[in-house]
Amino acid sequence: MRDLIDLNFGIGTKHFINEFHEKENNFNWVIMCFHTPFVYEFNGRMLRGEVGECLINSPGKHMKHGPVEGAAEGFRNDWIILGGTEVHQLVEKYNLPIDKSFPTDNPHF
Repeated sequence: MRDLIDLNFGIGTKHFINEFHEKENNFNWVIMCFHTPFVYEFNGRMLRGEVGECLINSPGKHMKHGPVEGAAEGFRNDWIILGGTEVHQLVEKYNLPIDKSFPTDNPHF
């Protein structure tokens, strides 16, 4: 039986210049790939991500991300929110970093 449920997604979503997304105890997986530089919280510190990097937020964790300081526009990203046990299995199978950005080596990913 498959247990992967696509809940919501967006492509090239533009966010306001000072808009941050923050959520406690998110119940789902949130996978994002960024078209602009961005900042995100990891272990209580704000880190910077670059164009073409992705971020996979796991369920049950605090999630915060937004634009870099001094950006002329808000950040822009593709995103998908997923629920189900198969997501964790795929993340483990492909050894993907969780809750920390990683490069795709393609700024147009």
